Amino acid sequence: MPYRVYEASEFEALAQPAAATGSDEPRANRYMDALNRLEEEGYHLVAVDTTGASGLYVFHRRDDEPRPKARISDVG
Repeated sequence: MPYRVYEASEFEALAQPAAATGSDEPRANRYMDALNRLEEEGYHLVAVDTTGASGLYVFHRRDDEPRPKARISDVG
């Protein structure tokens, strides 16, 4: 099963607005935008692990969904 795992700092980076936009959008909105982008790629949040020094966000994609371009952080 294909999974994608992000450390908290990586997910935070996904949620940052582009530097050129100068957006001061609330953090919750940026997080939702990042989650929506991942869902558009077929990934769904399945777990958040806060037991380690850095939290982990675990996303899963069903095998029968189209695969987006591979990323370095893909695990599967």
